[in-house]
Amino acid sequence: MPRRMNSTIVVLVLCFISITAQAQKRPTANTQAEISFAWGYGQGAFGDNLGRPLPGFLFSIGGKTPNLPLVLSTEFGWLSYGFDDRLELLFPDTSTRLSTSFFSVNTRNSIMTAHFVVRLVPHKGAVEPFVDGFVGFKYIVSDIDVESQVLLNNENGNLIIISDNRIQSSSAFDALAVSYGIGTGVNIRFFDGDFGIQNSQTTISLHLGARYLLGSEADYLTENSIFPSTDGISFERVESDTDMLISSLGFKVGF
Repeated sequence: MPRRMNSTIVVLVLCFISITAQAQKRPTANTQAEISFAWGYGQGAFGDNLGRPLPGFLFSIGGKTPNLPLVLSTEFGWLSYGFDDRLELLFPDTSTRLSTSFFSVNTRNSIMTAHFVVRLVPHKGAVEPFVDGFVGFKYIVSDIDVESQVLLNNENGNLIIISDNRIQSSSAFDALAVSYGIGTGVNIRFFDGDFGIQNSQTTISLHLGARYLLGSEADYLTENSIFPSTDGISFERVESDTDMLISSLGFKVGF
């Protein structure tokens, strides 16, 4: 509990800094918005536990500083690490009644991110390489819906339904991790014209980027963390650092 409380305090401070920075620069800065498809790859034990690439998207909005080659922005992201729909059969060891329970387990695992981003753009032009610094958090959440139905083994060994009363339950397991790192990439401008937005020129660029985000320890669920037991469905969390490599492809609009 203290570790999560400290993480929450850090996140609140970062959000306050981000909002303050945006307010201070708004009158003189040019606004930029960026939306990208993203592919995340867990690193180390985090990657071993997730066991797959994480598709998702990223969205950021911010603006240029008046006299420095910097862009300050706030970025939000969503990554999926599995939609799992499966059936489980539970066979209790009982000598009085050969009964079993049939479980439908639907799991949705995702990672939501929020970062304050400082981008250094040393060269202005049609091709703009950049270097990013990130600080924020990752929010890892698993939503689980379970439906059960009582079945019975008949004397021939076949399963037959003896009750059509379904028992439904929903659970949510979440974890918060501090996140920070660096990234790099390039924006390639292919449109520069007037859309009548804020009485300024509008630019549209192809965005290519990658970042490495270190993450504090968190305990979370994976696909292998959900298994049948004599009491129904059991969950066992795993714990590790939450380091990630994320690549992105999308568009940047400046106005």
